[in-house]
Amino acid sequence: MATLYKRGGKGNWIASWYDHSGVRRNRSTRTTDKRAADRIAGKWEADSLLRKEGVIDPKLDSYANHNRVPLSQHVDDYLAHCERAEQAPKAIAEKRRHLKRLLAESGVSRLSGLSADKLETNLAAMKLDDKAPRTINFRRQVAVAFMNWARKTGRIESNPLAVVPRLDESRERRRVRRPLTDDELARLLAVAAERGRAEWYLAAAFAGLRKGDLRRLTWADVDFADGTLTIRHGKAKRVDTIPLHPELAAALKALKVRARAVPLAKVFPTTVTDDTRLKDFLRAGLAREVIVRDDKGEPIMLGKGDKRSPLRPKTRIDPTDDEGRVIDLHALRTTLGTNLARAGVAPQLAQRIMRHETYATTLKHYTVLGLTDTSRAMKALPGVSRPASEAQRATGTDGRGDRHDTPEGERQRARQRAERADGEQGATASTQPIGSGEADDGGKGLETQSLRDGVRHNATSGINGAKGTRTPNFQLAKLALYQLSYRPECACCGIRPRRAKCRPAPILVRSRRTRDPRRTRGQGHHPCPSTSIPPAALSPSPRRSPLPRSSPRRSPGTTSAAGLSTPSSPMRRTTRRPLRRASSTAPPSSSVRPRNTPGAPTSIPAM
Repeated sequence: MATLYKRGGKGNWIASWYDHSGVRRNRSTRTTDKRAADRIAGKWEADSLLRKEGVIDPKLDSYANHNRVPLSQHVDDYLAHCERAEQAPKAIAEKRRHLKRLLAESGVSRLSGLSADKLETNLAAMKLDDKAPRTINFRRQVAVAFMNWARKTGRIESNPLAVVPRLDESRERRRVRRPLTDDELARLLAVAAERGRAEWYLAAAFAGLRKGDLRRLTWADVDFADGTLTIRHGKAKRVDTIPLHPELAAALKALKVRARAVPLAKVFPTTVTDDTRLKDFLRAGLAREVIVRDDKGEPIMLGKGDKRSPLRPKTRIDPTDDEGRVIDLHALRTTLGTNLARAGVAPQLAQRIMRHETYATTLKHYTVLGLTDTSRAMKALPGVSRPASEAQRATGTDGRGDRHDTPEGERQRARQRAERADGEQGATASTQPIGSGEADDGGKGLETQSLRDGVRHNATSGINGAKGTRTPNFQLAKLALYQLSYRPECACCGIRPRRAKCRPAPILVRSRRTRDPRRTRGQGHHPCPSTSIPPAALSPSPRRSPLPRSSPRRSPGTTSAAGLSTPSSPMRRTTRRPLRRASSTAPPSSSVRPRNTPGAPTSIPAM
């Protein structure tokens, strides 16, 4: 139970009790009335019992105690935490400036008073003052980071500022960097080489080093043997190793020889300031000199107006172009990212060279491609093929890749064209009897002669091969061997008779694709009114010469007196049918030769 007492017997009553953790607490009730002090002490003791039993969360007491501390004290503690985290001094100074202005403009003094409504009202006031969206988002970022730190350290239960939305910076970007062209970079290096600063700009353009990286770079970080460059204690607080560009490696080697530096010495002992950089930009034609004006638009004059110091307008170097884009030292880093994208480097590789956490940062902020790059990409796209016409699709020449486009199909089409060309020439048949042969034929007959004529034109004779038997081409030899398997046609109508009613015709007058409408399929009927001739009078068809099974069948062509024919045009071979005896009921005709006696020899008209 709580007890009450007074120090020295006078003053306010002091309550003494044990809290939920078992620690004895002494606290003034701030009253001289014992009854009121007894009720206050009972309330404190009851709260301790509720916390001990878990009815009340003890963390609420901690939040309440931190809420009694002034907000400025919490801000100082947060900035001290940033210094212990080894953040950049410039970043810490910007955080201090924005937090102090936020507290002064919003009028809050406790952690509980810094709410989302207060922050949104302050950001809206900044927007009315024509502040850039990037500046407004930075203040929101600093305030949210401060409250996150307070939540992690147990000062508040949750962060109420996390629900404040960000502004879209892409619509109103006040400072947009642009990459340098090859000509501009060459002019800048030429100006800097005259003053001994070319290596500074080369390291920024070919390695993407920031200003702090250039300051901290030592010769121990440059490995000429492996061709690498090590960046320590950078923005990401890690050690990164990137490859050296050949031009940058050559320039650093020459600089090390001139400086006679030790490994722990800095590569750039003197920092190139912003004013010096702007002057180099002006000499290289990357910036221009403009007159500084006051709020009324009048130029600001310098000088006393006498002979020694005449009046002159105040000027400054402006590195912006006609589109409002600026060029600074960080723009050389943007030049590196853009050149990597134009060279076709994958975003993941560009991310490692640029030393970013994600490649989205590389693509969004450090890759600036223009209309020339997009036009080049559009020209590299393949065109759309036109649809094939009906004639092309019918002949199979619509350009589609099928089995006819294979090398085997191409060779087959070449053989077919060669056969058609040979058939259209209409070569005359030889009158030499079968089996006679020439003097050098050796008495081998038509088969050997046909093989000799069908020898491929590009075949070479072997040492052990016989004469005239070099690489026989059965595709050409079949044209001569197939002539023995067909009967001659009618001389008057040009139709091959099914029955022996017409005399044979020496010349083929019908093409492959045409069919005579006079030809019918009647039994023993033929349109020609010739007198029937006995089967014995017709020239018997010799046996068909053996051919390979894979050889196609072709129709006969011109028929000679010996019964041989040469091809005129290829056609589908019809089924051979046996000759039948002519009917004796055929009507006689005066213009036709009289029928011969059966069994008597019949002469065939001369060709």
